[in-house]
Amino acid sequence: MGKSSSKVGLGQRRQALITRSWIAELLLDDRLMDEKSRQFRIAWFLWIGITLLICLAAVALLALQIAKDIEDIVRGQHEQIVGTMVISANVVCMVAAILIYMHEVLPCRSSPRNG
Repeated sequence: MGKSSSKVGLGQRRQALITRSWIAELLLDDRLMDEKSRQFRIAWFLWIGITLLICLAAVALLALQIAKDIEDIVRGQHEQIVGTMVISANVVCMVAAILIYMHEVLPCRSSPRNG
């Protein structure tokens, strides 16, 4: 028996959730030269910039906290080891999420375009 075409695997669902939207690809196309398209591109990149700054600020603040916690651990406060490990894992996940976000929201310049 073959696989049912109506069943979607977990990997396919995840991929469908994070793939670029075709409408964003269309609206971010540099070949669109009208004023509304230009305004959309400005608003899009402004939104991306603000979002990225907020995410990077959160990562930076957590990194500072990790540095302080490491200093405390070195001074003998060993009870902070687990908390520091949890915060560090959180920072790694946040950086991964930021990288995925940036990959997904920025237009893909290297893809071939049908002309």
